[in-house]
Amino acid sequence: MLSGLLYCFALGGLYSSVALVFFPNANEIEIITVVIVLILNASIPSLTKGNDPWIYILFVAPVFACFTWQIDYLEIEQYWLLTIMLPVACVCLIVFSVMTHKEQMEHTVLRILYKEAELKAVEATLDKTRFLAAASHDLRQPLQATQMYLQGVLTLPLSAQAEALIKKAKLASVDTNHLLDKLLNLSALDGKGMTASMSLSPLRPVIEKVVDQCLPFAQQKGLLLNVENMEVSAYFDELFLQQILQNLVSNAIKYTEQGGISIYAEQIEQHLIVSIKDTGIGISNTDQKRIFDEFFQVQTEGEGQGLGLSIVKRLCALQGIALSVSSCCEKNGGNEADDSWGTVFTLSLPLHESN
Repeated sequence: MLSGLLYCFALGGLYSSVALVFFPNANEIEIITVVIVLILNASIPSLTKGNDPWIYILFVAPVFACFTWQIDYLEIEQYWLLTIMLPVACVCLIVFSVMTHKEQMEHTVLRILYKEAELKAVEATLDKTRFLAAASHDLRQPLQATQMYLQGVLTLPLSAQAEALIKKAKLASVDTNHLLDKLLNLSALDGKGMTASMSLSPLRPVIEKVVDQCLPFAQQKGLLLNVENMEVSAYFDELFLQQILQNLVSNAIKYTEQGGISIYAEQIEQHLIVSIKDTGIGISNTDQKRIFDEFFQVQTEGEGQGLGLSIVKRLCALQGIALSVSSCCEKNGGNEADDSWGTVFTLSLPLHESN
């Protein structure tokens, strides 16, 4: 470091020798021109060398000092303004360089702190993912054993009150197991433990499986479940797409009290657009920004844990599927409610293999 500072000081002295050689035989215009060029040249390093102002100071100080001394040495009366202007310009440039250095150091410290915070956040996410994976795996076996024990108890002679309590305990155990399954899926997705097996596949078999699983629940609520234009193919992972559609259709049934749910597909350019449309309560603009967050529910008093759409978002990202949502209801700002539809979730599947 010291050698570098001495080098800059020596370089400044060498640069200042221009005044010793040039000024004695120069006229007034030439001297003023050289001074202006000097100030302009010195202004550039004050910006670029703000990271170490001493390098700039040790270079520029001898240059301005020598030029000022030479002008004063000429003892020409009309040069008195230059004799004052050069030291003032030197001091201003040095102050500016120090201020630039301070600002750059503050920005550097902020960038370092931000990077450290970002690394800590990533590490915390990885720790959470590892913990959830381990906890979900360790808790699943005793929960499954609990369900078996409760089922065995139900085969014994029990009073009506005891049987009702055992059934409620079994349902609570099943719900807990479902929650752990979702947490395990989230941890696997966040921890890059899942990969998509993309292939060109027909859409109908996937839709038929989803309809078979969801139709009984729709019929229980008196809802229609319509499917249109399924004789198409696209690139996707069949198991992942089935899980995505099952989550979306189940949510549509959950939040729809009358009317029905429609699943339809159409080809637009190089993508297959699959839409799940319901006549439910709709989703406000504020809630649309949060529905893909973990543990968020449109209706807090409803059943479920608020993880389904978070899993859907991750599974879509894993396959490169664009996911969007739109809703039409009074709380979205419309003057009148539109009973023809409530919410539409749209998936954009690629028709061809993507690089």
